[in-house]
Amino acid sequence: MAEKGLEFLLKQTEVVATVSFDASTNVVTYVGHGMSAGDPIIFASTGAVPAGMTEGQIYYIGAEVASSFKIYDTKASAIAESGTVDFTNNGSGTLTAQKLITSAGMRSTAFTLDGESVEITTKDSAGWQALKEGAGITKMSISASGVFQDEASAKRLQVQAINNTLDTFTIRFESGDEYWGLFKVLSAENAGEYNGEVTYSISLESSGVITPVDNV
Repeated sequence: MAEKGLEFLLKQTEVVATVSFDASTNVVTYVGHGMSAGDPIIFASTGAVPAGMTEGQIYYIGAEVASSFKIYDTKASAIAESGTVDFTNNGSGTLTAQKLITSAGMRSTAFTLDGESVEITTKDSAGWQALKEGAGITKMSISASGVFQDEASAKRLQVQAINNTLDTFTIRFESGDEYWGLFKVLSAENAGEYNGEVTYSISLESSGVITPVDNV
């Protein structure tokens, strides 16, 4: 299935600061975060994130107080300050916060969702193909071209392509639906004239589950 109509922005994560957690109050300390209630945030660790949380998952910050805040599973909950995420320890290793940044403006995009099925046809299938429900492999592929936000964004994607690393990206449809997940940069190409802007072409392929982003 191929489909057009992606938002003309490519967003990926950027490590911006180290943070600390206080399990006794469910408060995250993040000095100078500059974020507002409802903004998305992702946490990672060289050891382990606090129990009760999932590394790499998008959370949403509640009303910030100085350099600290609580986190929530949905944007609506964060704004209403209802149902804070309850972590039961402070985590280990170096804990970092990541936020989604705009890396590039897309002028041309294509989105493909592929699903490989598992066939279970037998002699009792009366000549009809039978497929196993819930089995198989699903992946999302994205190709895009446009203009990078800045030189750092271009370099980051090039390094990811060279090193075969995975990063979190978000994709927004014209309907407002947004999805996020881990993607690998399969290719990254730059082009430009001496008196013009530098353009790019990239190809991404998903790894793991693609999850809807709460934008309520």
